[in-house]
Amino acid sequence: MNRTRTTNTPRCLLASFLVATSLGVGAQAPGMPQTPGFQSKPIQSAPVSGDDSKEMHAIAVSIAPGGYSPAHVHPGDCLGTVIEGTVDLVADGKETRRVGPGEAFSNPRGTVHQFRNSGEVPVRMLTFVVVDKGKPRVMPPPEPAK
Repeated sequence: MNRTRTTNTPRCLLASFLVATSLGVGAQAPGMPQTPGFQSKPIQSAPVSGDDSKEMHAIAVSIAPGGYSPAHVHPGDCLGTVIEGTVDLVADGKETRRVGPGEAFSNPRGTVHQFRNSGEVPVRMLTFVVVDKGKPRVMPPPEPAK
């Protein structure tokens, strides 16, 4: 008998996210400064079908009350959702936006942005980035022009 195994990808990603964040596992991207109460862990990477120049990454993020991410950019587009808690998204050129459970956010390529937890409960998010293949998934903001 020939069996094909299928998986429910969103459910698998959510399960991976919950395991990673419940264990308190976290890793900053190489070259990024550490910030208090912020943890980011890549949980899945995959090629983009039909475009060999891109790859996508799923990232589990947790932010303790009072914690924040470093200001950063992605060499591609970023899309995410808040699973628990409420986070303030601070992005260059935009008003600060409060994002709660079940709500989504996005940042286009190169947008300098940061997440802050000004609430009293931990924030848990799932973020996806589609980046240029071979580039880091996250980078420090560019130096200001002199």
